[in-house]
Amino acid sequence: MKKLFALLLAVALVAAMSVTAFAEDYSTTGDKGMNITYTVAPAYTVTIPETVTIGATGTEKTVSAADVVVNKGQYVSVALAAENNFTVTTAEGATLPYTVTANGVNVAAGDEILSVNPTDGKTGSAAIVFAIDEDLIQYAGTYTGTATFTVAVKAVPVTTMTFYIWGMPFTAEVGMTWAEWVASPYNDGNNSYEWIFVADEENVWPDGNYGFFVLDGNYDEVSPSDLIVADYGYGTYA
Repeated sequence: MKKLFALLLAVALVAAMSVTAFAEDYSTTGDKGMNITYTVAPAYTVTIPETVTIGATGTEKTVSAADVVVNKGQYVSVALAAENNFTVTTAEGATLPYTVTANGVNVAAGDEILSVNPTDGKTGSAAIVFAIDEDLIQYAGTYTGTATFTVAVKAVPVTTMTFYIWGMPFTAEVGMTWAEWVASPYNDGNNSYEWIFVADEENVWPDGNYGFFVLDGNYDEVSPSDLIVADYGYGTYA
């Protein structure tokens, strides 16, 4: 029994030693990177009132979107569906047209009434007014109908601008930083010098060993995080 216990103890010690050796095989010196992942799922809440009873002077309801989290370059859109005919009808078949305004602006079928872009805030609302022209009334009765809304996540429309370096024109999207522009298709060297700007931790300069740093109006070197200013003439220095 003592021999068996000693043998088992020896095996246990060998196993412990092998674990230590295994760990040492993975030891490193110097820098070692660690990949980090964090996933955010798209989410939002759109609130549309279930009913509206139109009064003599029109009735206002609120359509809203809250807690909007979507991919960068997207926004939540709420529109009146294209199939709306803006008509209410009685059981006997009498009809009346109604109008809709969103934040005081007349809207038609298919028009967007609310857009919420997280860049501008995660919440938004629109005041929707349903109204009937009483001069058009011919018959009594209870008029009913349905207004259909379309909720969608859409791409933010791209608006471009022009800026200048040494008087030469370049194109960028409105709100684009230098770092974003450097990595974009707009950075295509579209001038006689074929400047292609690259970014490091501090500066932006043209590739090709020209050695020119881009300057703003205060003669400060622009950094990758700076926004590009539309119609602005940037300078350079070597």
